[in-house]
Amino acid sequence: MGVRLESRPACFQSPFSQPLPFATSFPDSHAHVSPQKQRLEGLVWQPLCSLAKALLGPQNLIKKRLDKLLDFERVEEKLLEVGSVTYQEEAARHTYQALNSLLVAELPQFNQLVMQWLGQILCTFVTLQRDLAKQVLQRAEGSMAQVRPLRLGHLWGVARQGPAAPSASCV
Repeated sequence: MGVRLESRPACFQSPFSQPLPFATSFPDSHAHVSPQKQRLEGLVWQPLCSLAKALLGPQNLIKKRLDKLLDFERVEEKLLEVGSVTYQEEAARHTYQALNSLLVAELPQFNQLVMQWLGQILCTFVTLQRDLAKQVLQRAEGSMAQVRPLRLGHLWGVARQGPAAPSASCV
């Protein structure tokens, strides 16, 4: 019937706490990965955690509104049947109406800000990925320049010899 709201953000442990599996395969790769990892944590991960924490307040208000809605519906039903309600029931009714009005007025603006925040985080992530790709390309080009090209004559010498002659035991 309703959407289940998480009570806490899922960002208590950074996904970057584990060593990267490829970092041990390449010499001095850790020196290049670590700054990128720090930038990713600082510019993407931490803002995402802050965003998740900022969402807790509205989530709690929405949950409280749903709880108050049950009381409101019960009081409204009683009001229709009996024609009057107690002071506490009237207070519960007004509490729901005030909370609902607050959410209806403020939630769209909050959602718009959250979308802007998330968009900025996504743009930052894309920029970091692009920077990393450029760094990898530059390192690969540097490594390829260090590889000595094979001499064409060496390849022709191998090609002229041809395959090895079959041995006598195979014939």
